[in-house]
Amino acid sequence: MLKFAYAMKSNVIASKELKISLFLFLPPAILDFFKFPMRFAIVSIIFVSVFIYYMNYLRFRRIAFSFPAILFLALMLYHCANAFNKEVPGFNYVDVLHGLKLYSCLIIISYWAFKDFIKTTKILLITFIVRCAIVLLFSSIASDYSEVERITGIGGSATGLGQTAALTGIFIVYYNVFKKVGLTRNLLFFILPIIVIILSQTRNALAMIMISIFTTTFLMVQGKRGASLLRALPILVLTVVFSLLLMSALNDTHFGQRFQSGFDEAYNHRYSTGTFFDVIVGDRIVYYIRGWEFFLSSPITGIGMYNYKNLTGGIYPLHSEFMVQLCEGGIIGSALWLLFILFMFFVIMKYIKDAKIKIAAASSMIVLLFCAIYAREFWGEAFYPIYGLILAWYYKHRDYIKRKRSIRQKLMYMHSTV
Repeated sequence: MLKFAYAMKSNVIASKELKISLFLFLPPAILDFFKFPMRFAIVSIIFVSVFIYYMNYLRFRRIAFSFPAILFLALMLYHCANAFNKEVPGFNYVDVLHGLKLYSCLIIISYWAFKDFIKTTKILLITFIVRCAIVLLFSSIASDYSEVERITGIGGSATGLGQTAALTGIFIVYYNVFKKVGLTRNLLFFILPIIVIILSQTRNALAMIMISIFTTTFLMVQGKRGASLLRALPILVLTVVFSLLLMSALNDTHFGQRFQSGFDEAYNHRYSTGTFFDVIVGDRIVYYIRGWEFFLSSPITGIGMYNYKNLTGGIYPLHSEFMVQLCEGGIIGSALWLLFILFMFFVIMKYIKDAKIKIAAASSMIVLLFCAIYAREFWGEAFYPIYGLILAWYYKHRDYIKRKRSIRQKLMYMHSTV
């Protein structure tokens, strides 16, 4: 009798995929540090080329044209077409190529994880740890410290750099699901991304990685004593205490000053609501208030991708994925994006049977949605491996049902010929 987890035991993802993963995710970090011309187009071409290579495989093609894949592709193409239709300044066909890169990333990781989930998570962990190490290396020789001593990378954005480092924590969580990882090794895994986050002074990235630290600790305790929500409470308290101690240590640094200035700006800003909402979004409140105003001006289709920056005459794009979809995509964009997110949770609840994997997957979505409060994620290729890992379980279930049906049909045929 077939078991649902049969695909987990396959050994088909090997060193080739590790090399491809490094080939996909390391160039953005290196090229961005040196502000290499046409770096976005180059990275996009790399992803699309790998996508074309894997199109030779039937299962890959099935994944590429499945419902969730087409849903995401529709969301991306909608934003591109909407931006062209609204004649957003600076939006061109390189941005379309960039969107195809994200689609390619989602499908490639989904395919790998479908073939061998455990090795794929290990490959991604190695890739993102190496990426953090490269960031630390190049930050000492090529980084721009003009923004109050914040290292920059990822498209010239210190925020993007910190968030990418924080995503490493998600793969550490998955690694703890399949292997007994001691406290010392986990500390070594987390120290690199935390250093990158501190150097980039990315406030929300610090909170993102704290979510992964909490989940990792919970999985370590659960492995010894069994799952219990009551045991999660002291771990949560310890994580909060650790966060407060870390913030206390950073209090007199530029990082600590950024935290304090964010709260002060939220309360004193002319858009302040005077409610707890100000505490949640901090100095991002201006993007929520202004974004809502722009949404009301064009509620159906929004103002067009990246048009917030142009219409406000500012230097910063819209700093919230929630508002990106609502303000720049309108009701149509928001509906497509929300459907995609809800499908992720549907897969977690219905198709992931192992409790530990379910916890890791849910934690990864919490990290992404928390980040979405403070930053735009739609164009960041580093976010899509997380979605790909979750979608793999949808494809595993479909393949399991197909194989089970095939076996049943063969048995019925054999019975009818007797």
